[in-house]
Amino acid sequence: MPDTMTRLNVLAFRFTPDLAGKVLVRRLPDEFQRAWRDFESAYKAKLGRDVQPAHTAVSLALRGLLGGHVHFDPARGLLVTEQELSIQDALDTFTFFRAFSLGEEPDICRPCELARIVADTPSLPEHLGRYVEEGMAQPNPPGWVFETAAWSFARALAARAWEVDGRSVRLRDDTGGALNAWEDLWPGVVLRRPPGQKDKQAEPRYAMARITVRLKTLPNIAHPVLLISGSASRISPTLRGVSTVLVEQKGQDSPLVKVALDGRIARHVNRPAAETLAALSIDRAVLDLSDMTHDPGRPGRVRGLVPKSWRFAIGRGVGMHFHRELHRHVHEVFPDIRTVGTRVVQGRLPAPKQGRIEAKTITAALRAHGHDRLTIVCLWAKDVNRRRMLVELGEAFGVDLLRTDPADQVETAVSDDVSVVVQHAPELLRHGRDLDRSTLAGQIPALRPVPGRLTLVLCETDADHGARILSEEPQPETEEEARAAYKRFRERLRKAEAEDAKPQLRRLFARLGAVSQFLDQPKTVRKGAKPPKHEDYPTRAAVTDLLRSAGLADGRFTDALKGVSVGQYPASKLAHVGIHVRQQNKQVRAGTTKLVVTITALIPPAAEGECWTVWAWSHRDRARWEAYPHACTHFHSSSYSPGSRNRDDLVRLAGIVEHALGTLSDTRLEGMPYVVYVDGFSSRGVWPGLYNNRQSSEPEIDRPWLPGSTLPIRQRPLATVRVNAEPSETPRPVDAAVVRGGRIERLRTTTRLFRVETDFGAPFFWLARKPAQFDGAGSGRLGESKTRWLSSDDREVRRTWYSMNTLEVYPIADLEPAALESLAIATACLCRQTSGWEGQTTYPEALHLARQIDLDHPEYRADEVQDDPESPLLADDE
Repeated sequence: MPDTMTRLNVLAFRFTPDLAGKVLVRRLPDEFQRAWRDFESAYKAKLGRDVQPAHTAVSLALRGLLGGHVHFDPARGLLVTEQELSIQDALDTFTFFRAFSLGEEPDICRPCELARIVADTPSLPEHLGRYVEEGMAQPNPPGWVFETAAWSFARALAARAWEVDGRSVRLRDDTGGALNAWEDLWPGVVLRRPPGQKDKQAEPRYAMARITVRLKTLPNIAHPVLLISGSASRISPTLRGVSTVLVEQKGQDSPLVKVALDGRIARHVNRPAAETLAALSIDRAVLDLSDMTHDPGRPGRVRGLVPKSWRFAIGRGVGMHFHRELHRHVHEVFPDIRTVGTRVVQGRLPAPKQGRIEAKTITAALRAHGHDRLTIVCLWAKDVNRRRMLVELGEAFGVDLLRTDPADQVETAVSDDVSVVVQHAPELLRHGRDLDRSTLAGQIPALRPVPGRLTLVLCETDADHGARILSEEPQPETEEEARAAYKRFRERLRKAEAEDAKPQLRRLFARLGAVSQFLDQPKTVRKGAKPPKHEDYPTRAAVTDLLRSAGLADGRFTDALKGVSVGQYPASKLAHVGIHVRQQNKQVRAGTTKLVVTITALIPPAAEGECWTVWAWSHRDRARWEAYPHACTHFHSSSYSPGSRNRDDLVRLAGIVEHALGTLSDTRLEGMPYVVYVDGFSSRGVWPGLYNNRQSSEPEIDRPWLPGSTLPIRQRPLATVRVNAEPSETPRPVDAAVVRGGRIERLRTTTRLFRVETDFGAPFFWLARKPAQFDGAGSGRLGESKTRWLSSDDREVRRTWYSMNTLEVYPIADLEPAALESLAIATACLCRQTSGWEGQTTYPEALHLARQIDLDHPEYRADEVQDDPESPLLADDE
């Protein structure tokens, strides 16, 4: 062991057999599956369409009744419980579930056939340890083992009170498997103006600590790994628009019931579960509308969770100290638990090169991509936004545009090859669906395409439009009124989204061959707060993204990768290719899912001192590699392609990637070796070779095993780097321990790259990261030395409390361990060095550029926003 060694301490622990408990397994006979098919037929006939009954309702109801995880799979005839399910409860549960699903009145004196078969099937005990025994192969237990083991561990962790910051916190589990500090809430205050009054009054708001435990596999580690993390769940003061509620049952030790709502109405998938549980426990709090109330002064038995909010009284996040104390609590409850070992990768990563892009570099970058000139068009409606644009663009290019004060439609040069044009265009920027935006845009000469000129558009937009839909309607009294009110709320939301000018303008500008970026409204600085490092962060971010969209990259990537060699190849002489894959779920019932793939290539210069080039694959109207901004405009000017994650669509998508990589190798690279970066979370299912449990398997021959694996050897990538930044699948760091001569020194934060100790096979790595806001001006590093339970300062309460996070880096290649480590170092360097002039990215730059093409598309929608609409009544919180 070296004299000095650094390891990363994370909330990640091996799930060894000694941590596993017992479960009771009912393996249902074929007779049950025949009865279930009869029930499915009756269910489809009742609804008049081909839809499956919500069998998860059985699991959810039994979780609330028994406590602990329950897994029910009718297709495989499997029912797994942690607690003993009595014959009477089995009869009642399935009888209630079948009747409520079919809209019938249940008769527990005459159990249905499903219930009788389940009750007659004996339950056999099994120890979960048999699925996680250590060996020299990747663990691959059945899916239900992961949820069962994680929930069992969470309940064992909650069995002992958590002593933290001088208080004893009791954690309570819910039917989703999370732990909640139900009695120990975090308070806040919001000022609101009551209807008909002028003066604002203080109203209380609350948030709740919530801890999640997940079990997953990691590459080449013999045991599944427990990942633990904390979050702050805000509690809504109303149920209108809330999508998820937690309900406390009458039984003191019963788990909290988690129910999904559609505007105070249990969603279809949860309603049979809620009705069944209500009938079993004789507690209709999860159903009766009269009980679904909130006390603004103190949350009661029914609490709505706000998935995210603006200007809420309590900020997001729990801070570093929370996670360190949680790490200590785990070791106190489980003193023999095995941590996931790490060791730091020797050598520090080079500091990223900051500062604006030099004028001579922009000239070289424009020429390399076939452009003669760059024109930035600033469209504004308010004088304040015009000023913001000129100030930030002037700082980016080293000129004083505010003093120059350019007139409308007059081209102002900021260098020999770059100019800025401002234009007052309030009508073009106005929200609405009935505007002739094409004609309005045609009246602006700077937007007309000119051969050889690259046009970028920076314009303002009302960032709050469509995000909040206020309602003056009274609280509904009946379920029918609640359903109708929620339907009107969704209709207003859809109308506002359809009128939003931003997606309409982005598509219009794309069809004119111009890349666009929109300016968020400035954030107000509260009284007494320390001024930020930059006066106007939203404008700075908009300009950074605008220049990123131009695909301009200077020689800073050469500096970032200097000294890193992957085998015989310097990393600065390799091309770096990012492949982004995403499925967008349908937004309306009659819609279709979309399957998106975008590919970008960051290519080094042929000679020293020249600029890098950025290319992207455009496969809409013509399949070819184009300069990054042209590929963006072509992609944004057309609609997403329909598709889903079924096997045929994924194989087709993999074929598109194979063609793109082969074309890139033959045209742009001309034999230059390259590395592919993919997001292991979003790309799951496309390439079998990315799965942990497939690392020692023989490649399939009927589909690409990895990106480029079916190409001729000369066209294949040197390596595939699988990265993963998904919070639910990456560990939460708590600190770093530096061992020097037998003494241990604790570092509260670190940004080093760590190699994870594996049991066999190739290595993988964790890149520890601090959010930029953690060290931002005036941040105060909130949460570094205390939890929110000790915070009473209103300014602290309202702020976000940041914690460290990790990026998992797994190089997959037939290379020596030293070369694989160098690939991980190169990946970390490409996260720290961006094509913008400051900051860092979640993913390596090539993959970041590919993701941004999709995120900027006019049709892009974050599915979780649609699934979890926020409460419209939170809009006035300050």
